[in-house]
Amino acid sequence: MGLRAMWFSSVGTMLGALMYWVLTYQETGVDLAVVGVVFMIGGAVSLFVSSLVFLRSLRRPAAMSLRRHPLSLAESESPATAHEEVQ
Repeated sequence: MGLRAMWFSSVGTMLGALMYWVLTYQETGVDLAVVGVVFMIGGAVSLFVSSLVFLRSLRRPAAMSLRRHPLSLAESESPATAHEEVQ
């Protein structure tokens, strides 16, 4: 999700605003103002969720660096015995 989803959410919100306030064409059975409101609400909710996911992903690399590698040096052989000794 992240930045791409935030961009699409913003575009959806803007399209909804255009449909609600600018378009005056009335098709039989389709109210563009209602469709615009749906786009604006969907875009706002999607923008909020994708922002949370993006902010959470910013903190992830720091937390990942605190984890130990599954095969750490303490659990494996020491560096002196892991390589062949040169005579």
